[in-house]
Amino acid sequence: FVNPSLAAGVGWAAWGVLDPELADATWCGAGESPLACEYRVVKPTIALIMFGTNDSGYRTSEQFRSDMQRIVQYSLDEGIIPILSTVPNRPEMPAVIDSYNRVIGEIAASQNLPVWDYHSALRDLPNSGLTYDNIHPSSPPNAPETAADFQQLSYGYNVRNLTALQMLDVILRVVG
Repeated sequence: FVNPSLAAGVGWAAWGVLDPELADATWCGAGESPLACEYRVVKPTIALIMFGTNDSGYRTSEQFRSDMQRIVQYSLDEGIIPILSTVPNRPEMPAVIDSYNRVIGEIAASQNLPVWDYHSALRDLPNSGLTYDNIHPSSPPNAPETAADFQQLSYGYNVRNLTALQMLDVILRVVG
């Protein structure tokens, strides 16, 4: 869970993974989006797709829908199973988060894709699994070394990691 991604960056919104200007020139070709680069380099069969928290501060749900549809379609075109994650709560904007999560559910339903309900997994944790900023998931002491310590499931990152593994397990059992 600490592998650096070519398709994610600090503060990125969904549009960023589609923008060749944000691609890492060390790994990515000219004009290649971070998403295309990640898929070319890593060659995944399944992709956990988690965007929305950063988008929610300044992008409409329709802009988010457009970006997510492009991400999903590109994944499917490449033969990759996209697993869409719901967005954790942001206490200062629950209606926005609800609309984003509806978008995720609608996109997943339209393509018959699995949804990783991270939002619900955090709901009953202290501060909904968020840090003091009410944006980022909480971490246990000594993170990231303890990020896979599943005895510490009162922290947002640990719950993220466990539920990600659980989703992958379900997909692998279904697909074979």
